[in-house]
Amino acid sequence: MLGLDGPRDRAVTRRGVLTALGALGVGAAGLTGVAACTKDKSTWNGPGGGGNGGSGKAKVSITEPADGAENVPAGTEIVFTTTEGLSPEVTLKDEKGADVPGAMHPDGAGWLPKAALDYSVTYTATVTVKGDDGKTIAATSKFTTMAKTDKSCRW
Repeated sequence: MLGLDGPRDRAVTRRGVLTALGALGVGAAGLTGVAACTKDKSTWNGPGGGGNGGSGKAKVSITEPADGAENVPAGTEIVFTTTEGLSPEVTLKDEKGADVPGAMHPDGAGWLPKAALDYSVTYTATVTVKGDDGKTIAATSKFTTMAKTDKSCRW
């Protein structure tokens, strides 16, 4: 009971705090366990366990820019998805075969060029990952950036 009548009513007890934290911990642990499971009870997709949840076959695809895309913004990011892929590496080359410098996005699901891409140039992005079976797989997207826009105003 939380009243203002006396010190006992206002005080938060250690037992109450520990009970609340314990309940939150059990709830979070339960949610983590549920997230690592699938509908198939024979498959464990969580860490450890040595079950049959991982096939060892990595998959990777470039979602943006799409292969064959045109009029891609010069400030584009290479966005990709991977399943069971380890250590993704991204390369971006211009139409002359020169490497374009850049770095992985902090979330690990994209790659950002160091500077804006050149206008009206065809680029080839390649994302390579290794599966836990040691095999390497790659995805490629060839795209063309937009033409330079005319920034002059005509009134």
